[in-house]
Amino acid sequence: MPRIFEYSVDSPQLGTLVLSFAAAFLSGFLASAPPSARRTGARVLSVALLAVLSQIVGGPLLLTGALLVFAAGDALLAQDDDRASQLGLAVFFAGYLGYAVLFLRGAEAGLYLAQPWRIVIALLLPLAVWPAMRSAIAVAGPFRLPVMASLALSPVPTLVALGTVLPGLIAGSILLVTFAVFLALRFGPAAGQPQWRTTVGWIIYYAGHLLITLSALALL
Repeated sequence: MPRIFEYSVDSPQLGTLVLSFAAAFLSGFLASAPPSARRTGARVLSVALLAVLSQIVGGPLLLTGALLVFAAGDALLAQDDDRASQLGLAVFFAGYLGYAVLFLRGAEAGLYLAQPWRIVIALLLPLAVWPAMRSAIAVAGPFRLPVMASLALSPVPTLVALGTVLPGLIAGSILLVTFAVFLALRFGPAAGQPQWRTTVGWIIYYAGHLLITLSALALL
């Protein structure tokens, strides 16, 4: 598989990655701004350009598809509309499934037994999402079911990634679990959450997708 960093500076591969970085930076800057076409566009392009990168270098179709699904979810969640947000959470549900199926290709059950730290992380995942799950049960209102479903499924890619030899898949999927917790708080008591939490949540989210993309393309 071709490697991005073996291409020249003016290659479309590096150009696409740089544009993704730029969009992600702008999205982080606008994370707490009111809904707007600029904020939505920056957020969607950040992840969609990773899908373009995957397609350019001949990456797995499952990776390209999952990234596009998440980009679509971003577009919906960026709107100031309850129905769009609920649909965005449902779309994220599909994205997590896509990643899990993608990671299955390189998973080996024997790694769990050979390296017990993988089992430890797997057992800690439910503890990581349980506080946010309790919050969703108590105060998420009409968002209760989609938030709970998204939280419940978010650790699945990590559980599968723990069976692979690619640390970037594990780290990236753990970051997405962390983001799922941040996202759940958005619909709970943290509706007026401080700007730093929104910005940090975005950084975690983008970094997770970036690590997964580069790892799936055998770049780390």
